[in-house]
Amino acid sequence: NKSTGRAWVGTTTQNIIEPTSGQTYATKWTKATPISISIEVVSPNGDATNITNAILAYVAGSVSNFPLVTGSAWGIGGEVSAFEIAAAVSAQYPQYLITNVQITRTASISYATTPIQMLVTEIAYANAGTISVTAS
Repeated sequence: NKSTGRAWVGTTTQNIIEPTSGQTYATKWTKATPISISIEVVSPNGDATNITNAILAYVAGSVSNFPLVTGSAWGIGGEVSAFEIAAAVSAQYPQYLITNVQITRTASISYATTPIQMLVTEIAYANAGTISVTAS
């Protein structure tokens, strides 16, 4: 039978051989659409480069001892949270005070602290170019 996460619909078809019966059947699937997220951070005592790198580590799911539900900070259909971004920076740099984090879909700029829910066909991403840090 088909494995979890596979569907009978989608834009890509792949033949699968069922190990027990040897039966071959076509499974269809679609890759998630990448959605760029822009992030603005304010820190009166932080270093902009360190904060940017801390956010990128969070997005990649590589912050040790940081509680992630799926092992990746932003999974397919996941939620992007300004609060979690602030917490991830604080987990890596507890000496930095983070006073504000706002997020938005890059395609339609409207910064807010409200979480952004991805559709089940979307996956959020950010890069150094979509992160703005105001630090003194």
